[in-house]
Amino acid sequence: MSRAKIIFPVIFFIPCFVFAYDGYDDMEARFSIGIGLELNVNARQQLAGGAALSFDANFGKSLAAGIIVTGYTDFRGRYMLEPVALLRWYFLKNRGHTSWFVQADLGAHISFKNEELDENKALVSGGLRVGLRIPLGRVFLLEPYVRAGYPFMLCFGITSGFRF
Repeated sequence: MSRAKIIFPVIFFIPCFVFAYDGYDDMEARFSIGIGLELNVNARQQLAGGAALSFDANFGKSLAAGIIVTGYTDFRGRYMLEPVALLRWYFLKNRGHTSWFVQADLGAHISFKNEELDENKALVSGGLRVGLRIPLGRVFLLEPYVRAGYPFMLCFGITSGFRF
């Protein structure tokens, strides 16, 4: 069975579990899961586009930690996979976990060329991200962001997801 046949139903059945709980008025969401699109300036002369899957857990009044897995391509036969851990700080204290944030990412950058591991194989990936978490009702969220770091230069992205 292909990975797509396994991952696709999981991503689209998660909302069913989120909507099954109706006690959102008396608590702040503790977790979020999202999918996103990203445009990555991976080198001086080339762009890469891709998608991301994220999960984070809130703790304290303004912190969150989680994971993001991003996969992208330069549309010329090179593919990259970037699993990273995140630590996020929402710096507008009165807004809780739905405001402007600064995030540190640290993980791996794995490069493939024509479906085989590239000569660089795996590199350490690290960067800073600035974004805005916009709640859309009690459950949905939208999150535009920009990030910079190594081995990429600059990325622009948007994530949509669920808070629960």
